[in-house]
Amino acid sequence: MSSTGVLLIDEGDLPSLVGLALERDPERVVLWHARGSGDAAQRRLAAVQEHGKAFNVQRVVVAQEAGGGIGESSSSAAGLDQSVRLLSAAAAAMRLNCPRMVWPVQIGSNSSRICQTVQRANLVVALAEIGAQKNSLMIDVPLIDLGETQIVDLAVDQGVLDMAFWPCETGTQDVPCGACAGCRRWSAGFDDRGQPWPWAAEVVAAG
Repeated sequence: MSSTGVLLIDEGDLPSLVGLALERDPERVVLWHARGSGDAAQRRLAAVQEHGKAFNVQRVVVAQEAGGGIGESSSSAAGLDQSVRLLSAAAAAMRLNCPRMVWPVQIGSNSSRICQTVQRANLVVALAEIGAQKNSLMIDVPLIDLGETQIVDLAVDQGVLDMAFWPCETGTQDVPCGACAGCRRWSAGFDDRGQPWPWAAEVVAAG
């Protein structure tokens, strides 16, 4: 693998899909996914695998769960869990000779949480460089300050709105539940931009 490879953390969600679509050379990307143990784990993994196929990425790495989710966190314990997952992804990036890592975490306009997340990424980079003779890793967070509607806009611009992603916190049905926090915030983002929810009954019937 070339030393100019990129490791992208893919959670099987819409920000991950948009982050991949924004890469200029997605065929040089390695997708890294930490498979969780929650109800949505299989659905998210399936979405990650679809991303790999659609963009002809070099490799899809599925890691065992380490800590909590790597997305947005709101408590000290969740933040530490997030750091563990981020460290695991960084270690994989270094093993696979990917000096650049993309973390498509999406928080919105909360400046405090943005600062905390950037600090977490910087600390992981600092740990990676202990004992190194030169800078060996950088972590990009290109979507960190965007809201749901802006992510939907980017998905439209990149032509990926109809590709696989899983917004739901459950995965026991063929369609998202529509009631969990993930479903509510992403369906609202679609609605605000006048985009049909991919799992709406009329859309499913037409597909």
